[in-house]
Amino acid sequence: KEDGAHLRGRIIFATWSSKFSKRIHEELPGAVVWMPKMMRKGAKAEDYSNTPLGIAAAAACFNAEGVALQWNQEVCTQEFLEELARYGVEVDVWTIDNVEEVRLALSRGARWVTTNKPTQMIKSLR
Repeated sequence: KEDGAHLRGRIIFATWSSKFSKRIHEELPGAVVWMPKMMRKGAKAEDYSNTPLGIAAAAACFNAEGVALQWNQEVCTQEFLEELARYGVEVDVWTIDNVEEVRLALSRGARWVTTNKPTQMIKSLR
């Protein structure tokens, strides 16, 4: 187990799942985990109470350089990720194990993608 304190001021983990939130806290005890309302499954852009500006404001409150958003292709649209980039927020989306979904996330503006299959993804994306 690594202490997540080194991530403080660098990244916020955003998830709609209390299970994942608990897991992040267990595996990275010092990490910041945020559960915005808009991250719920099935959310659509027009459903948000939290906009890219709201996420950018949360990142600023924690002095974070970026956020790690749990992947949801309805939420993480190109417009959504581009707006976060305009606010200076870098985005990691997690966890994607399908190469086509990784391509989609990157094409929409995700800076990083977290996967359980890094070797497979590197070979497929070359």
